[in-house]
Amino acid sequence: MSQPVVSHRPLGVTPTWPRHRGGRARRQHRQQGLVLLVAIVVVVAMTLGAYAMLRSAGNSLAISGNVSFQQNATSVADLGTEAARAWALNALTTGGVGGAINGAVLDADQEDEGYFASWGANFDPTVAGAWDQSAELALTADQQRDLGVTGVRYVIHRMCSQVGSATSAGQQCVVPEGICVNVPGVGGSRTLNDCALQPFFRVTARVDGPRNTRSYTQVLLFF
Repeated sequence: MSQPVVSHRPLGVTPTWPRHRGGRARRQHRQQGLVLLVAIVVVVAMTLGAYAMLRSAGNSLAISGNVSFQQNATSVADLGTEAARAWALNALTTGGVGGAINGAVLDADQEDEGYFASWGANFDPTVAGAWDQSAELALTADQQRDLGVTGVRYVIHRMCSQVGSATSAGQQCVVPEGICVNVPGVGGSRTLNDCALQPFFRVTARVDGPRNTRSYTQVLLFF
């Protein structure tokens, strides 16, 4: 006769059975994927921020450079003004600088020299065609490099309403105050019948520089 099988088990102990681990693994995989996505978003945001900062810095440097070029061009315009003054003074004086003033020499236009005997009411220095009749300084390549410019030009206008003698009928000229004899009023536009000296001359200088830099200056001269 067979003996009954008896299972020996400590009292109060619950048998354990193997559990399925697939659910936990899937959750861990999803968590790792989410972390990777967040990391990618953060890296992209940081990259875009760095690019924006670099671009802003580049723009600031470009603006600073352009301002520097503009300031330099404005300072170099003095060369044009001085060249115009020397030309006008040489044309006005008889026997060179220090000689007698001969205003009749500048009663007519001298376009090849960039000189006009009237004030040019329609003259606009910002229009390219306004510089077709102008004087240009002969700068060497070394001078252009040292000065940081590519060209200097100037135009001279006598501050009178029309070409011809400053004392002709109907002529009006801009003169300094107090130079006329027996002429009432103060400085301004008036006839020069009793005036011994010349009217004002307006010098407009243009300087061209790198990066399409262009600067204009205007100065009134009186001899």
